[in-house]
Amino acid sequence: DHHRDSDGTDTDGTASPLPTPHPSAELNILPCVCLCAPVQSCPAITKPSHGSVKCEGLYGEQHFQSECTFTCDVGFIPNGTTRTRCQDTGDWSSPGTTCRAVPCQALDSPQYGRLNCSGLYGDTHYNASCYFSCDGGYVLHGDLETVCQDSGNWTSHDVQCVPDIVPQLLFILLSVIVGVVAMFLLLLTVITCFRKRKKGEERTQHLHNILMTQKQQQTLEDARYAKRMTGREAEADEDLLYTNVSPRRGGPPDPKEEQDIYENL
Repeated sequence: DHHRDSDGTDTDGTASPLPTPHPSAELNILPCVCLCAPVQSCPAITKPSHGSVKCEGLYGEQHFQSECTFTCDVGFIPNGTTRTRCQDTGDWSSPGTTCRAVPCQALDSPQYGRLNCSGLYGDTHYNASCYFSCDGGYVLHGDLETVCQDSGNWTSHDVQCVPDIVPQLLFILLSVIVGVVAMFLLLLTVITCFRKRKKGEERTQHLHNILMTQKQQQTLEDARYAKRMTGREAEADEDLLYTNVSPRRGGPPDPKEEQDIYENL
């Protein structure tokens, strides 16, 4: 008889095969129970200043394979990557992102002018304001103020300082006005003098006419008087003639005497 140990070897040291189970024998299969460790988590994400963060994941917002997206407010841009993922090591794939103000291109002072810029986030960044001014004798052509926008552009930039021609124009205008007034006064003076002279000439002519009329009247009166006197003298002469030519008493008139009378006339 052979005796067999528990490991299937005979007592004499020779191995013998184990008995093969019958194919019709039933197999008893026991269920396998698996025990899993908790899901790996990552540190809390900090919201950037002037921005926000949104996280989503199958196992939670800050657990393995969750993803966070960073966004910045208007006028700000992210300073780094905008996405990060929680890894199985418990770390995020990229560090936190910050938001910085949108920069605008630096402006130059206009020729014959000055530029003064200031802003909460920098002199040339979002919402910064710049003011233009000009030197004496020049005026600003363009906007007095320009502001840095969220697009990175200034509201206006085409600003120039041009010579101030207003005083010159005012001087020219004043000179023209003074010249016109002087010409008007001169013309008024000439017209006044002409009218006075004409009135004087008219008055002189009127007085002359009056004197001439009076003289003519006096002459006419003198002529009338002379005529009357002449008539009276003629009558006297005629009487004298008739007296002288009257016949002599006691005889006919002397022819020589008559001739002398006519010669005297």
